[in-house]
Amino acid sequence: MNKSRLMTTSGLVLGLVLLIGVNLLSTTAITPARVDLTENQLYTLSDGSRSLLRSLDEPVTLRLFLSRELLTRLPGIVTYAQRVEELLEQFDRVGGEKLRFETVDPEPFSEQEDRAVALGLEGVPLGDGESLFYFGLVASGPTDVEEVIAFFSIAREEFLEYDLARLVYQVAHPEPPVVGILSSLPMRGGPGGAMMGGMGAMSPPWAMLGQVEQFFEVRHLAVDVDRIADDIGVLMVVGPGRLPPASLYAVDQFVLSGGRVVVFADPHAESDPASTMPGMAAAGGYAFDALFDAWGLALRPGAVAADMNLAHRVRTRSNERNVVIDYPVWLNLRPELYDDTDVITADLGDALMASAGVLDVMEREGVTVTPLIRTTEAAAVIDPSRLGPGADLAELVRNYEPGGERLMLAARVSGRFSTAFPAGRPASATTASSGDDAAGDAVAGVGTNDADAPVADTPPHRSESAAPAEIVVFADTDMLRDHFWVTTQNLLGTQLQIPTSANNSLVVNALQNLAGDENLISIRSRGGHTRPFTLLDDVRRQAERRYLQKEQELLDELDRTEQRLTELQASRTQDQGTILTPDQEAEIERFREQKVRIRTELREVQRNLREDIERIHSWIKFVNIGLVPLFVGIGGILFAATRHARGRRRDA
Repeated sequence: MNKSRLMTTSGLVLGLVLLIGVNLLSTTAITPARVDLTENQLYTLSDGSRSLLRSLDEPVTLRLFLSRELLTRLPGIVTYAQRVEELLEQFDRVGGEKLRFETVDPEPFSEQEDRAVALGLEGVPLGDGESLFYFGLVASGPTDVEEVIAFFSIAREEFLEYDLARLVYQVAHPEPPVVGILSSLPMRGGPGGAMMGGMGAMSPPWAMLGQVEQFFEVRHLAVDVDRIADDIGVLMVVGPGRLPPASLYAVDQFVLSGGRVVVFADPHAESDPASTMPGMAAAGGYAFDALFDAWGLALRPGAVAADMNLAHRVRTRSNERNVVIDYPVWLNLRPELYDDTDVITADLGDALMASAGVLDVMEREGVTVTPLIRTTEAAAVIDPSRLGPGADLAELVRNYEPGGERLMLAARVSGRFSTAFPAGRPASATTASSGDDAAGDAVAGVGTNDADAPVADTPPHRSESAAPAEIVVFADTDMLRDHFWVTTQNLLGTQLQIPTSANNSLVVNALQNLAGDENLISIRSRGGHTRPFTLLDDVRRQAERRYLQKEQELLDELDRTEQRLTELQASRTQDQGTILTPDQEAEIERFREQKVRIRTELREVQRNLREDIERIHSWIKFVNIGLVPLFVGIGGILFAATRHARGRRRDA
């Protein structure tokens, strides 16, 4: 019996030693071996990131600037900083020799802090008024190009992996992507213009074009282009739908070859007088129908989106007088209407669309349509014929009836597509434009092959996607016009453009996302990492109330002491001049000592508050992380002891 008890006890001790040994070994020798059991696989790199890192041709260096000593004073950022650092370490492991990661601690008044400032990192001031907390990243590649995340915001936590991968991609490919712009609207300015007040006036280039040119190499394409060059990374198509069949075919083939496209279609383009004329509004979006149908989308015919909950206030005339009304077809789009899991629409401010169309989903095999922007359920559909010059806007508001449906205004389309032109290349632009019927047939995909007029170096016709493609569609073109997102002010002869909405950020985000590597595009939101400890928050608030009350009492006493000290120093009689009596000097000295004592107690209170919060945090972590395994171990010991006791009773 004694031998059996000895073996059982020895087994338990050996098991405990092995448990401790395995845990120590796992934290030192086999750190890369890990299992990610988090809900959204927060600590596991996506396939897109792995492929991007393994495809690096030149070395990339990542430098994380993190103020470690000051981090202990920011309990709300500690876990996020740990996640950022661990994710960067995974980047380092996967990147191998092509990626180098290092951490820099920019201590106050050090060379590292000067370096952080020079690189453009943002230091966040702490409560003491002296310390600056740094938490940013600098990426550098084979050239002198450096990209910076000035400060890691918790608001971007869901897109942490995407932001890091994008930074690596940007320094590895420093040349700006090429954006081809195919537009039937005068984005580059010129004579005339719907908002210029006369055909003889010259309209300036659109400010949105300048925004795009800051980030990309822009190449303007002819309206009747018959082929999209291979070096164009993203195609931006802008038009109310009056593009010729040849150019629509070029867009179709570009998409089927794996190209990325951002489309701005519009059933009622207020910036294009022709599309708002009687008889033209209804046909405004029809030229895109064949393309949209192949992409699994439809621009709802004869429909303009309206929403009284989002109505923009405008001035108009009603009953021979000027009035201000809420115009429901000018939509002030709020962030809660965006898809906050998509990098294009996340963290954006309000945007403005005018007389936007309505997008509907058409089921297509292998195609995924994801809404990016939608209205509220108070939306309604308006016939474009009720809009335009001379329309009674007040009557539109009076007779408004909500439809109870959230209307889709923008969408991301992903997948493999079939051609919108099953009969092949349509007739040439000249032939197709000779009659409305011929043009309509060609756009519908039933036009005749142009076999008699081959184009030099024309690639073979594609019927199916050669690679997965990405398309982003906005059912509005007016959102690009200056009037709807920017104001211009003259400051000492300089024209300053001040954005009034986030339209420019929305457009640039879409182009930047599609201009990246396909691995980068595949990286999606991972969901939030921070999980609030409600108990910790409650205890912290109680501790803060207790200490802040004492802190306020000390601050009040300090104010009274300083006030009395000032009064004593100012109370001098005429005959004393600048000389104080011994009693006054003694009292001043006593108040000075009291001032030093109060400031010491104040610092002690603030230190105790931090220590209490850290102690509570440690206990909660122990309960959540350490206590459960401890209970499991105790349960195992009790279970083994119970089995042993039963065995002894059976033997007896």
